[in-house]
Amino acid sequence: MCNQVSVLFNVLHLIVLYPFLLFFFLFFLLKRFKRTKGNAMHRAMDVTTCILLFSIQALCQTLYGYDLGVLIQILVTLTFMVIVLRKWYKNPEVQVAKIFKKFWRILFLVLSSIYLIMLLVYAILKSVELF
Repeated sequence: MCNQVSVLFNVLHLIVLYPFLLFFFLFFLLKRFKRTKGNAMHRAMDVTTCILLFSIQALCQTLYGYDLGVLIQILVTLTFMVIVLRKWYKNPEVQVAKIFKKFWRILFLVLSSIYLIMLLVYAILKSVELF
């Protein structure tokens, strides 16, 4: 039992620190079974976005020693609220599901960019530190 928990913990650790492995795995798996590239891409993005929310916090904690988890969650929530309120101001009949879907896809791009920039900055800092 302890060995199974250890393996599960290691897999979850790998997914949180390297979310793009999960993205590519899900994309190819879903592409093979769904037979539509777009649908597979969207589903893989949806799952990876959720993981990226925690990955950025874990990466920041691991690499830089800062815990930004609560700040990230608050910023994401406030951003979504502002977008919904702006749409509601223009048109009182807001379709929150459609807005959330678009927001979630944009959030994937933003979080992916932040994740890659954090890795790049860390690599640069470590390479400068070596010299």
